[in-house]
Amino acid sequence: MNLETIKYALGKCAAERALGFPAVISYRHDRVKIETRVSRRPSQSNNGGDYYFWLSIWPTNSQTVVSRNFSSCDMDWEPDPEPQIVGQGWKVVKAFVRAEARKLGIPVRKQ
Repeated sequence: MNLETIKYALGKCAAERALGFPAVISYRHDRVKIETRVSRRPSQSNNGGDYYFWLSIWPTNSQTVVSRNFSSCDMDWEPDPEPQIVGQGWKVVKAFVRAEARKLGIPVRKQ
């Protein structure tokens, strides 16, 4: 896992926006969330098979940066069972996401 995985997620977010879906990036001091798929049928986004997907990125207590893909599925299933190590520093990752989002025209919401 490295910045290429994050760049891929940003590309998926931009593709969703190009299709007219409101995918965005949101961040707090301790987490970045990149929406990679918006449900086409929100009423079925929990257990109906048309889920939201996103990549979350965060620093651990040991300052290692990790990421994991999540979904809105409310069953015991997630696309990635365990977080993957990104390997770059937290400030580097946040700056990378902001810069790439700007290039791709993806809104970044601060929470």
